[in-house]
Amino acid sequence: MDQRIEFLKRNPFFRDFQEADLTEILKASSWNKYEFNEMILHQYELAEKNERILFIIIMGKIVVMKEGKPLAELKEGDYFGEVSFLKGQPRVADVVSKAKQVIILGVDKNKFDQINPESHSCFYRRLAEVILDRYLFKKSSDAEKKAPRPNAAEGKSPF
Repeated sequence: MDQRIEFLKRNPFFRDFQEADLTEILKASSWNKYEFNEMILHQYELAEKNERILFIIIMGKIVVMKEGKPLAELKEGDYFGEVSFLKGQPRVADVVSKAKQVIILGVDKNKFDQINPESHSCFYRRLAEVILDRYLFKKSSDAEKKAPRPNAAEGKSPF
C-alpha cells in the first residue's frame, strides 16, 4: 500500500475516508515539506502555482497571521486556504511553518474537480464539517469573551 495513504489514514481530517477515496484525492494533490519559520503563503497572494489549493497539515504545526499579528496556530489534521479553494479569491492571511518539519498536502481544485464523484462528495462533506466546527468554535469563543464575568472580589455568587 502507498505510504502516503497510510499517512492520510492516521490524519484527523481523513479519519472516515475509504482507501479508494484517499487514492482519488491523492490524484489531485501534492506533498510539500517546509522547515521551521518558512513562509508557506503570503496574504493577498493568488500565485499560479497555488491559486486554488486547499492545504491540509499532515505533520507539524503552522501559524496563521494577518498583517503581522498571529490569528491561529494549526496542527496535524487542520486545514487552511479554504477561501481560495472554494471561491478563487486571494489569500486572506500569511502562513508560516512553526515546527522543525511541516508536511502539507495541497489539494488542487482544478484536478480535484476531475476525480471520482463519490470521492469528491466524501471530501466536500468532510470539508463542510471541519469548516462548521471552526465556525462554531469561533462563535462560542467570541460569546465567552463578551459574556460578563462575576466579580470575585465583591464576593457575589453567580447562583
